[in-house]
Amino acid sequence: MTRAILISFLRRGMVVMLACLMLALPDTARAQDIALSRAGQPDQWVITGIQRGETLALRILPGTMFDATGSVQLGETVRNFGCAEVFGARWCKIGKLAAPRAEGFVRSRYLTDRPTRPTPDDSLSGGPDFWQVTGLSATDRLNIRDVPSANGRVLGTLRNGERAQNMGCLMQGQARWCKIRALSGNRTTGFVNARYLREAASTAPPPRPPAGDDLAGGPDFWRVRGLPPGDRLNVRQAPSARSPILATLGEGERVRNLGCEMSGNTRWCLIRSTTGVDVTGYVAARYLRE
Repeated sequence: MTRAILISFLRRGMVVMLACLMLALPDTARAQDIALSRAGQPDQWVITGIQRGETLALRILPGTMFDATGSVQLGETVRNFGCAEVFGARWCKIGKLAAPRAEGFVRSRYLTDRPTRPTPDDSLSGGPDFWQVTGLSATDRLNIRDVPSANGRVLGTLRNGERAQNMGCLMQGQARWCKIRALSGNRTTGFVNARYLREAASTAPPPRPPAGDDLAGGPDFWRVRGLPPGDRLNVRQAPSARSPILATLGEGERVRNLGCEMSGNTRWCLIRSTTGVDVTGYVAARYLRE
């Protein structure tokens, strides 16, 4: 048998083996048919076994030959949907908790039920009882997000000098994030970028709102009023007309009041919707009535 014939035979054999493998697995559209078990497993896993800065691909089906649906990083916490043995290897289906959301399969060797230990340079691990926001300009705000990611949904904001309770910090990719509980307003709990935090010596009250800001406090709820016919009120990520738009509100809609403040020459109110999609953000106060 010549070398060329031998190579051709081996290639054909590999093709046949791969075809058998594909037929033995469920159709891509029926990945949910794989019998997964969560017996004795936690509700969540932590990604382990890869280097910091690397990513681990989530596969649409258990096998490295299948398309990726997303990726996870070292130390990332993910939802556990269960695991199964596939051709002698243990695969688990997981779901990302941080944006962008994705679900897929990874080898079980990359999963642990114990938090990853902080690296020696992670000086924010643990930390004091309270943080103080620092490094912002007078008009900037520190976003409080629902997950430790710059893509997370904004739940609220903190001003420079405001204090917050420290609920622990972690590395997520190349950034440090701290889970905090605000000490003012509606006491929002979420994640903030640790680069804007320093240890606070006490739980002194946050800075007072600027003098003349008669919208500080206010009623429990507002109504959207005074929009031009056909217009809608923009709900923005931060108190600025240049901030990204999160949603819009129509004339007469009712929203919860989370507090108002001056930003430049404009009054802005942090609101939370009470109908439709749940959204929290800033709107121009001139279109709000009690």
